[in-house]
Amino acid sequence: MDYDLVVIGVNDAAYRLVIEASRLGARVGWWIDQKYDQAQLRYGRDLLASLSMINTNLHSKSVCPSKEHLNPTEANMIGTVVNIRGVDIIDGQRKNQEQNQQKETIEPQAHIYAIASPMAPFPDQVLGLAEHPYVTAAEVFNWVIELQNQDNAPQLPNSIAILGDDSLACTIAQITNLLGIHTILLASHRHILPHVDVEVARTLQAKLEIAGIAVHTQVQITAVELKDGRSRLWLNRPATIDCDRLLIPYPQRNYPIPNSHNRFSCYSDRDIAQVINKIPNLSQSIVLPTQPIVTVTPTKPPIAQVGLTAAIAQQKYRINRINILETVTTDGGLCKIICDTQNRILGASMYGDRAESVIRALAIAMQGKVKLQELNLPELERV
Repeated sequence: MDYDLVVIGVNDAAYRLVIEASRLGARVGWWIDQKYDQAQLRYGRDLLASLSMINTNLHSKSVCPSKEHLNPTEANMIGTVVNIRGVDIIDGQRKNQEQNQQKETIEPQAHIYAIASPMAPFPDQVLGLAEHPYVTAAEVFNWVIELQNQDNAPQLPNSIAILGDDSLACTIAQITNLLGIHTILLASHRHILPHVDVEVARTLQAKLEIAGIAVHTQVQITAVELKDGRSRLWLNRPATIDCDRLLIPYPQRNYPIPNSHNRFSCYSDRDIAQVINKIPNLSQSIVLPTQPIVTVTPTKPPIAQVGLTAAIAQQKYRINRINILETVTTDGGLCKIICDTQNRILGASMYGDRAESVIRALAIAMQGKVKLQELNLPELERV
């Protein structure tokens, strides 16, 4: 084995897992081929904003989205671990050695794989998926661009089923719905955005359903087939769904992950502890640093989050040791702040037009640089 642990993707939990596993003596490879995912998500955000504008004003100028790569926070996380002994940064098919920075083509293997990057289901998980002509996010983006150019209007399907419940899947669902396509969103968890505060995520879910998007939760596709030129999806319950096209936001990529039981998700404190406990011959003393990293779901309105969700805080602390402050914003959004008994902010989540700016302000307060009362945010007037 090349590594004790290979972490795939860039998020707060991945960063903390890499730091903690290396501290405990694990040989870690961090696969940062996340540029594609980040570009897709930001591209979808820009297109959704552009499409909403066009629906309001058919003569408005089309917005030219910009494809970005890693944002500054993610770049800083990666830069922090480049020179840590026992950690290799793997960029696509290449590896940066921590000392001499030489590169070589590799196919890393490990005892444990932690997945922080959303991806398509493995072909072995869905019968018939490997041969099925499904649509990806990139194709939907092309539909929007072609419609904006009005030169070569695409032939849009009447209905589409989107497999996923993460940020990109929800953003794509709003885009296809605005295009007039009957949209079905298939979520494998109890609610969409499973790593977001439950109440905040369900607020967005309700908005999607009001807009006409059919949201099915706690479902998994077990098989897919072409039936009279349409997609028939077999679910893990006695039911099938027929639609014109199946959409999987993330295309299959050749990640070095074997078809085994040694692959785990990496999005939360609980995931980090689970992965650490699976690595052989490590100390089990886990001390996780607190990093106020803001995550944004670029739907309309957006969702932003920092720190612990209410559910994780209740698991980590006694119920009487935390306070949950909740307010409904003037635009119908929802803001939740989780504090300890000393009024220190443990986390915050918000759904609404100003979600990102409010949560970034709260992230500054989490670092002790300002007090909550000093932020003077209208969203916090009722808190």
